[in-house]
Amino acid sequence: MDLRHRLIAQAFAVAAGGCFFHPVGSSGVGTGTEGPETSTDSSIATTSSEPVCGNGQLEPGEQCDDGNTMDGDTCQADCTTPPGENCGNSMVDEGEECDDGNQVSMDGCENNCTETALPASCGDGVSNGDEECDDGNDINTDACTNTCEDAVCGDGLVHEGVEACDDGNDVETDDCLSTCEAASCGDGFTWEGIEFCDDGNQVDDDDCPDSCSEPGTDGEYLGCGPMGECPEGSDCQEVTGVEGNFCSPQCAMSMCPPAGAQAQAQCALISMGMGDPTHCVALCPPGDDAACPTGTTCKEVPDQPQPVGICTAP
Repeated sequence: MDLRHRLIAQAFAVAAGGCFFHPVGSSGVGTGTEGPETSTDSSIATTSSEPVCGNGQLEPGEQCDDGNTMDGDTCQADCTTPPGENCGNSMVDEGEECDDGNQVSMDGCENNCTETALPASCGDGVSNGDEECDDGNDINTDACTNTCEDAVCGDGLVHEGVEACDDGNDVETDDCLSTCEAASCGDGFTWEGIEFCDDGNQVDDDDCPDSCSEPGTDGEYLGCGPMGECPEGSDCQEVTGVEGNFCSPQCAMSMCPPAGAQAQAQCALISMGMGDPTHCVALCPPGDDAACPTGTTCKEVPDQPQPVGICTAP
């Protein structure tokens, strides 16, 4: 081989043994002398299964993810969307999920006018879990209490417009019955310290007057007033031969209201000694003052076949 052919063969061998570098996106042929490729990609690589803000992928808990950690663009560095110009005006404008007009965080609407999922709690207006109700207010006298329980008789809270009272107990002798009704004469329960009796009826001539007071203490069979005053339905009477006077109830079909104590009420007074009895007396064993209503004494009636006394004022 002559010299010219040897030079050509050597040149081809050098070229064939060279390295050709083609960087990504390059349009030319590398020389083999360029440095290592550098990347301008700012995305964050991760092998974790947990959501990572800044990886360019919208994952649970993120409002956005633009693949960078820069504030001031359409997605903040913490992967939340920036508030709009009108955020905070209490009106939901375009691009806003909510707008409560305040700067309170974690109240359901964040300061950037995006909604936040809050854990269920009593008072949020939604019945969740074990809640019987949730009206979202702090009124304790409506149908739903502040503990998110239905208002019921016996809970110690007066349900406005429904219950007259609620003392939270089942005692029937105080001022509030177990049915959350106010105690009253005629309810069949004797109100301790207030009523003498309560038989639940309006019959006035049985053992319990319809006033629920002690028999005789409404004025019947007691002494008359200074001017002869007596309760309605009674008249001031005196019995011949007996000292003192008393308010004598008018007989009702020969029936009389109870006299109280051990005295026996009886329709026995005859006006002017003629006709049928028209008024009642409290009969008692002569001299037995304890048998008479408080404030009266037992005095014997003269000229009777058998000893008998009546209760009159001293």
